[in-house]
Amino acid sequence: MAQRTEIEMEARTTTGVGQILAGQFAVTGYVLERNLAGLTHEDSLRRPPGGGNCLNWVVGHMADARNKIATALTDEPVFSPARLSAYEGKDDSNYSLDRALAFEELRAMCEEAGEAVISALSIMDDEALGRPAPFSVVGREGETIGSLVATFAFHDAYHAGQTGVLRRMCGFDGVLTPPETDD
Repeated sequence: MAQRTEIEMEARTTTGVGQILAGQFAVTGYVLERNLAGLTHEDSLRRPPGGGNCLNWVVGHMADARNKIATALTDEPVFSPARLSAYEGKDDSNYSLDRALAFEELRAMCEEAGEAVISALSIMDDEALGRPAPFSVVGREGETIGSLVATFAFHDAYHAGQTGVLRRMCGFDGVLTPPETDD
């Protein structure tokens, strides 16, 4: 996977709402890429002690969500939703180890769907974001494309952060550090 650089992330920073939302997905994509570096398929199947979702489910769930939002933005799925049916929904009730996709495949699908979301949002104006959304994940009456994307941006960031905790649970060091200052 291509590593996003700070320069690439800065290049996506503009003042339009669509571009700001695209930037949010770019940042969570960067965080996800860093958090997943070096992890294997076997690592991805480890569940946290005391319960919770494994990395394989979290990344597959993110790929499924990104595919849904890409479809809402472009009317075209990045890939067939059936490929990620084990990762659909608010919990892992459809998921089992025998249905788990290869971790590298999930990572690639997540990145591809994320790039589709970023590409679509980077050219959206406020009028397009104000159009009615095809669905609402939170049951919001009057859901717009913009409010739907904002909900998914939070969802994406939540799970990208979760991957950092799961990375450390697998015995790896954290990879995100605050910038150095000239104090």
